[in-house]
Amino acid sequence: MQLRARFLKTLEVAVATLGDVAEGMGRHYRTIQNYRRGERRVTEDAALALVRYLRIRAAELNQAADELETAAQQEEEPDE
Repeated sequence: MQLRARFLKTLEVAVATLGDVAEGMGRHYRTIQNYRRGERRVTEDAALALVRYLRIRAAELNQAADELETAAQQEEEPDE
């Protein structure tokens, strides 16, 4: 994959919306909004759902970073 294409794909992985977070947590978007506004009490279950989501996202981000780094290094290597 060309460096530019890998860069754009990595940007897509890096940017998460509140909707993405809600989906990843298995919660409704409105529920997440209510947590943010303080209109809903954050439970232990909700906190642990966010932890699980964050751990999955961290792995996805690390993989995307590794792939972009590899593409950048290959771009730098002279053709033989």
